[in-house]
Amino acid sequence: MKRGGCDEVERDKNTSCFILPSEIWVQILNRAGRPNVYKMRRVSHFFHYLVTRYHTVGAVGLQHKPDGVVDTDGWCVHRDVSWKFQDSFPSFVFYNLLREFDLPHESYLTHLAATQITTMQIKPKGSHLAPLPLTPNSKISTVKVTCLNNKSLTLKALKNITPALPQSNVTRLIVGGIKSPTERWTLTDADIIAFSQVVPSSKLETVIMRYVPISDAGMAALGQSLSQSRISHLELKDCNITANGAGSLARELAKSQITCLDLNGNHIGHAGVKFIAQGLDGSSLTRLRLERTRMEVEGIKSLGEALMKDESKVTSLDLSYNQLQAESIEALANIIALTNVTDLDLRCNYMGPEALKPLAKRLPLSKIKKLNLAVNKLYSDGAEILAEVLPDTGITNLTFSVNVIKSEGATALARALTRTQIKKLSLAGNELGCAGTRALAEALPNSQVEVLGLYNTINNAA
Repeated sequence: MKRGGCDEVERDKNTSCFILPSEIWVQILNRAGRPNVYKMRRVSHFFHYLVTRYHTVGAVGLQHKPDGVVDTDGWCVHRDVSWKFQDSFPSFVFYNLLREFDLPHESYLTHLAATQITTMQIKPKGSHLAPLPLTPNSKISTVKVTCLNNKSLTLKALKNITPALPQSNVTRLIVGGIKSPTERWTLTDADIIAFSQVVPSSKLETVIMRYVPISDAGMAALGQSLSQSRISHLELKDCNITANGAGSLARELAKSQITCLDLNGNHIGHAGVKFIAQGLDGSSLTRLRLERTRMEVEGIKSLGEALMKDESKVTSLDLSYNQLQAESIEALANIIALTNVTDLDLRCNYMGPEALKPLAKRLPLSKIKKLNLAVNKLYSDGAEILAEVLPDTGITNLTFSVNVIKSEGATALARALTRTQIKKLSLAGNELGCAGTRALAEALPNSQVEVLGLYNTINNAA
């Protein structure tokens, strides 16, 4: 029987001998190992249904669910599943092979200890919140809490997680709200303080909070917990952090194990950036993201003073979306060659070609290997300015997308390309024209470029 191009499996009426609780089948088939379990789908209709819970051979229902056509070894790389449609849940055998799941109905939670699942995603939608399976025996190491249309229930989930953290094996916590200001979360100071108090006794190594407003009092509590924690990656994106809040965090950096700090979208201004710069002294920080922090030239200068110190370990610096103009870019140019920065992100500052000149002049003296100058209104003039110095730099990864580069700019870059160390080049979103595209094509065979991004370029005659 055919349905949707697939063979419809007739239900076997003589399978009563196979009727066992799903938990028993988990134990039986788990001993066979994943590759053999997949092979069992071909034994009979019953085993196909047991492993996939589909009566239709080759059908795909839930996303990433295996079928008779897709390479199951390749599918296993994803290892995630949606619990959205409870009436189409696959068998426990199937879930036993996974690594990630959305918080399911509580009747399934008692079986998680026997699985290999390590990632739990909580996206409450209804009115009921299932108990959280965070126990010493649980293999769950990553928890994602996402705010959808029930903020109160999602907040309750986060509050339930907090006391369970010390006894769990969770090393990675991701808390994400919604970008709309009207849908931001409303965690109280008490909530943040309670969370901060359990951080030192937890196994957390990565904490990511997005669109979760944190007051100065909350930042003070969170900052104090860092020195006794294992956290090495801290991302606080769009959390309404003030300059004083940044100061509370900065004072604890040297005592912490943090190597990556992301304050993207917090308008801490030059005062907040100055606090962070002061906190770099003696810290283990290697990656610093200050995207959309509204820093000004004073912030750049403060940051430069810290980065120029021999003990600075910062190698990756993100200053994108800060509207840095000529004075700020010149201040950055004056210090960049004296830092250990190898990865510099300056996208979306709309600096213009004139502001690029002092920076380009210092690039050959710097340690920069990766440079992002996308969306800076650099035009062909900027491309020509950069092309002059590229052969003398150590840059291997260059992003020059969406800069209104036309054929003359592309041609200038092409001429320099064969003498550079660039292996990855992105010129997406530019107006390269036929002449510029042809020049690049002719230069590629004699260059070191392995990846070339030309997405959405305009190749009409220049």
